[in-house]
Amino acid sequence: MHKQPTTMSEADAFIRECAPWADSHRRFLSDLLAIPPLFQEPLSNHTTMRVGGPAEALVTVADIMELRTLMEYIETRRLRHFVLGKGGNTLFTSRGFCGIVIRLGRTFDACDIHENKVSAGGALSLPSLARQTAAQGLTGLEFACGIPGLVGGSLVGNAGTGSESLSDHLVFIDLLDRKNEIRRLTREEVGFSYRHSNLTAVSSVVLRAHFRLRQSHPQATRQRISSLTEYRGETQPLKFPSAGCIFKNPVPRKNGDSPRSAGALIEGAGMKGVTVGGAEVSRIHANFIVNRGHATSDDVQELIRQVHARVRERFGVSLELEVRIVEA
Repeated sequence: MHKQPTTMSEADAFIRECAPWADSHRRFLSDLLAIPPLFQEPLSNHTTMRVGGPAEALVTVADIMELRTLMEYIETRRLRHFVLGKGGNTLFTSRGFCGIVIRLGRTFDACDIHENKVSAGGALSLPSLARQTAAQGLTGLEFACGIPGLVGGSLVGNAGTGSESLSDHLVFIDLLDRKNEIRRLTREEVGFSYRHSNLTAVSSVVLRAHFRLRQSHPQATRQRISSLTEYRGETQPLKFPSAGCIFKNPVPRKNGDSPRSAGALIEGAGMKGVTVGGAEVSRIHANFIVNRGHATSDDVQELIRQVHARVRERFGVSLELEVRIVEA
């Protein structure tokens, strides 16, 4: 795990490292953006785990023109940046982020439905996408009703539940690439696998996703959403902040046997209920780490390390992280 500041002097030193950045670029951001940028903004306010130090700047882009101008500025000056959705499956360190954290504004959250074709903006929430398509009697995305993410970020990690993934019904996406050009890529061109896409390896922003769903009946689709919501409430620790599942489930073996889930392995290793500071391995679902109210990113990362080590020691399985840890 990453070393993080434990004293005020260490935190001050990190701020001094970013000071030249702040002096050089704050005015540009303030002049460019219709929505005022936030400087030294605690990322704990913008992640579902409610931990993380300050971002040098957190900005919300109002439209595609602002986004393209911002990305050109970032690329020409080689500034660090991170595109943040709802903040699920994301863990910033206690040092924060020495760069620009970007969020997409309301013009990016439109949902257009024509027959069985759905066009969803990158900033549209998955629960909203699930509800809007279900109301039109379209089936295929009901599982997304319980995933607290946005379309863009969720496609980057190919979010899903169980055997269902967001990419299953995807036709193509529109993205802004690192050359500041808008491109359209098919599902095959993107390249998806379990809780992964090749979008993680490129500096791009998902602007819009296009899905093709199956026709069903609105009552049936709404009932499935209701059932899934109830099941989620019974099986996940919704009363406390979390980042979602910490580890990916192990992939099926070559002989076709299904391995135990990450949650079952963690519970079998005796880690359920174990705490570090304010972070706890959930007593409801062992693949969740929850913030009991005063956790730090250090606490969470140390608990992740302990869980990983214990499962490997007990079962010989090296669990792969599903949550993304963002370097300061």
